[in-house]
Order: sequence, then C-alpha cells, then structure tokens
Amino acid sequence: MPYLSIPIHCVWITKNRIPYLQNSHHRYELYTHIRKYAHSKEIFIDHIGGYIDHIYENGKLKSRQLKLFPPMFL
Repeated sequence: MPYLSIPIHCVWITKNRIPYLQNSHHRYELYTHIRKYAHSKEIFIDHIGGYIDHIYENGKLKSRQLKLFPPMFL
C-alpha cells in the first residue's frame, strides 16, 4: 500500500486582529498547547510560528486523518 501524506497549513488569528499575543510567553504557551494536541492526534508538525495577532502551523496528515477536519475547512 502506498504511503500518502497531506500537507496542511493552518492559521489562527486573534479576534479583530487585536495584538493579544504581544507577550512572547503567551505565544510560547500556545505553541506548546498546539504541539501537544497534535502529538496526541498523531499529526506531524513541521513548523509553528506567528506574530502578535496570529499563529500559523505547517504539518502533514496521514490519509486516515482527514476525518479529523470537517469538509468546510479543507
């Protein structure tokens, strides 16, 4: 059976783009939370980063993991 991985790019923004993430400690806590959640779901995260009003993540899903995301998000 061939191996299939689907690249994903997710972006989360703060409400009304208000810079709630100015404190680097808060950003780090969110990065850690996202990494732990992804690890629990066996989602590979290649890179995670962001700025004062957004966080982005690049990663890969296995083909069987597509059911984790509703069709409206794909």
